[in-house]
Amino acid sequence: SRSVQFLEAKAVTMALLRWPTEPLNVVMDSLYVYKLLVAGEWALASSTEIAGMLLNALQLRSAPVFPIHVTSHSGLPGPLAEGNSRADQAAQALLAVVGDDNITPARARAMTLHRLLHCGPRGSVALTGISRAEVKEIVAACPHCAQGPLWEAGVNPRGLRPNQIWQTDITEYAPFKPLQYLHVTVDTYSKYILATAHSKQNSLAVIQHWRACIAQLVLGVPKEIKTDNGPAYGSTRFARFCNLWGIHHGTGIPHLPTGQAIVERASQTFKSMLQKQ
Repeated sequence: SRSVQFLEAKAVTMALLRWPTEPLNVVMDSLYVYKLLVAGEWALASSTEIAGMLLNALQLRSAPVFPIHVTSHSGLPGPLAEGNSRADQAAQALLAVVGDDNITPARARAMTLHRLLHCGPRGSVALTGISRAEVKEIVAACPHCAQGPLWEAGVNPRGLRPNQIWQTDITEYAPFKPLQYLHVTVDTYSKYILATAHSKQNSLAVIQHWRACIAQLVLGVPKEIKTDNGPAYGSTRFARFCNLWGIHHGTGIPHLPTGQAIVERASQTFKSMLQKQ
């Protein structure tokens, strides 16, 4: 079973992900979670599960958070104590429905989460671990959310954190001959672009490009790299490189012009900047 500290940290994480662009006052009675948030990113960088969960949520936000600590079950008057008492009552009701994390199926947790908060796809996937297809089914069954259009399945998934999903493409830039082939990689979360010039489009050139990307401290090793179905990405040498670095290689739908839209747009931006030099 999970500790009370973990459950409160998870509740704070859900709130941070639910309103990522709005400043939040987060009132809590867990002194441990409060001290982690106040201490800042250096404390959250520890290896504990609670700290990692809070850090990931904060990194996905663009607005500030203001943590406030209150003493639980104090019986004191005032809006903070009353609000904390209501949160405790809601937590008890939710625990009766959801149950323990170790025995409740992920889909059941996602259904309960959506029924209470009507979370979007990113939040549901991040908090429960189910697939986007399952989230789509849950939303479609919701009488409130079903009134609006569902999001498209999409062919350009974006990472929820840096180095989760890269897109790579090869484009040609004639003024750089004989190094006219630009291998371009973009991190789909941060939109960071890195390009290297090569004389060929083969798998060796691709590997050299990715080594240069990994060597950049701002990038590091990605979890997944999405490319087109070109021959440079199908060789044995390329597969060995991915296995060595623990990188999952994904490809788009063949002959779909928008399959690599993120990196293709980044390539056009990069070449436009070169032409202005």
